[in-house]
Amino acid sequence: MRTLRVKVAADYLFTLWFFFVLLLLISCFALCFNAYWTALFFLISANLCLVPLLRVGPLEMNEEYIRIRLAVGCFEIAWDEIEWIEINDFETFMVLHGENKKLLIYARSLWRGREKDDVYRLFRHQIEDRELKVVESEKVQWQLSKGTRVKEF
Repeated sequence: MRTLRVKVAADYLFTLWFFFVLLLLISCFALCFNAYWTALFFLISANLCLVPLLRVGPLEMNEEYIRIRLAVGCFEIAWDEIEWIEINDFETFMVLHGENKKLLIYARSLWRGREKDDVYRLFRHQIEDRELKVVESEKVQWQLSKGTRVKEF
């Protein structure tokens, strides 16, 4: 059984890092002019750019499981445990739901790498074979993975 891997799009990461740094700089300039409330606003805004950066990493998939390696840990769910899938309107994030488990992964629109098409075919195949229900939701990007953390290999 071969494990397929994809990475997140570099342009997405660049955009997030760019706005994070830009908002930090604006916050620093605001502090130089004693505009404390403005600095606080831009500092909070910069941290909102940091949240998606901590939620993306290399995605691994095979016929048994889906695993994502993030800066905050490694998360995995077996295909047998997935009951339904939730995806946002922009098709950037998905949540794979199991019994008392959730795994947040980035969706196909952000996948990059040589095996991108193979990963998508495997993903579609698993959804169709297991007859998983796919539901659209606006709250996907605000959810967290739950009960899926595993030790790194």
